[in-house]
Amino acid sequence: MARVTETWHVKLFYGCGTIAYGVKDNAFQIYLLFYYTLIHGMSAAVVSSALLVAVLLDSVTDPLVGQFSDNIRTRLGRRHPFMFAAIIPAALSFYFLWLPPERISDDNVFWYLLVCASATRFFITFYEIPSTALQAELTQDYNQRIQFASLRYFFGWFGGAGISMFALATIFADSTEFPNGLTNPAAYGEYALLGAALMIASMLISSLGTVRYVPHLVEDKSEPIATLGGILKNLWFALTDKVFAPLFGTALLFAMGLGVSVSLSLFFNTFFWEFTTAQMATLSLSFLVGAGIAPIAAPLATRGRFGKRRAAIVLAAIATLLIPLPVLLRLVGIMPENGSTALMLIIFIQLALAVGLGVAAEILVQAMVADVVEDNERRTGRRSAGVFFAARTFASKSTNGLGVLIGGLIVSAAGLEKGMSPEVATPDMISLLGELYVPVILAIYLVAIFLLTRFQITRARHAENLKALARNESD
Repeated sequence: MARVTETWHVKLFYGCGTIAYGVKDNAFQIYLLFYYTLIHGMSAAVVSSALLVAVLLDSVTDPLVGQFSDNIRTRLGRRHPFMFAAIIPAALSFYFLWLPPERISDDNVFWYLLVCASATRFFITFYEIPSTALQAELTQDYNQRIQFASLRYFFGWFGGAGISMFALATIFADSTEFPNGLTNPAAYGEYALLGAALMIASMLISSLGTVRYVPHLVEDKSEPIATLGGILKNLWFALTDKVFAPLFGTALLFAMGLGVSVSLSLFFNTFFWEFTTAQMATLSLSFLVGAGIAPIAAPLATRGRFGKRRAAIVLAAIATLLIPLPVLLRLVGIMPENGSTALMLIIFIQLALAVGLGVAAEILVQAMVADVVEDNERRTGRRSAGVFFAARTFASKSTNGLGVLIGGLIVSAAGLEKGMSPEVATPDMISLLGELYVPVILAIYLVAIFLLTRFQITRARHAENLKALARNESD
């Protein structure tokens, strides 16, 4: 019989909390570089450097938040005190990120961006790490974990793509005054308010919906670590776990590749493909389609003897081929002309499939992280779900920021600057954007796939771990 925590409404409550993370990620990866570069006139390299510093500052807190949430014991459990505390600060930090004071010097804009971006990331971390770690405590079942992770990713992508599609169709709609609505400075305040409201709603609903199941969560029988030295020692052992290392490396590179691709998406859409904001809004729907494909593809790919690792490798390999394909085809001269319906259709299908299969691979990687928890517990006697999920998030954030930096350097190398329109940009600039992007993105994802082949936990090994832990508990 399924545990009370494995019902569909629990999975939905668990999953919907990551809408906030999706809103933040979408904003940071797609709009923030564009906004501070083309609206505020900062160098793309300087903006991406500020965002990288913010990511690195935030990523240091990831494993610490995970470790502390592993070691507290309260009436609300180990995770929910962090989740409730983060809701309002996260939303406020995000809102003010898009509203730098009008009379502020260029140097101070950099510091304003750095402080607000760091605060937003920190408070989202304060919520997201404990919330994600609930997966390993809501279920220990090999297949159920894929369903929990699938819904987590679905809601994250739904939140990010949904707000982007709505904003491009309404808030950033083209007008007589602003033929390209993305160049309207006032629109970003409305976008900020909408994003902050969605953050509050998703985090609050998820926290209230899951807190009632705290008594039913898988418990950590070990004594909490009381000293900072003990916490740091346990943190080090978890982060250097040989079974976890391939997943850690894979997460690093997946996030780096995503950071490069998404940070350049508005530049490709504006300069390379010359889409209008209305067309970009339509293309955002492809992300929702992809988010719908992923939760179906992930469990289907693991049916029969095809476990999580092999399925993730196949899905990631196909996605890797799809991601740079349209750009590569344009560079060799066999894509439809800009402005054609055929081009829109090809890009829409490519995005939907690349997102769907790529996210399905990431779903399986997250489910594998949950399996590491029991494998490590069997060997060490400690249940460190928070640390492992935090380490994965740390990997994603640190190299996602590096990916954004790489994207910013590609933009700078191509010569795209403040106020530049597709009519002003030269063909050489636009071609260079693609020529730099294709080899970089292929190299990143191919190395990630290689690391994924080194993961050791199979379905059979996971079953053995659960049996061993059950025997230890009964002794």
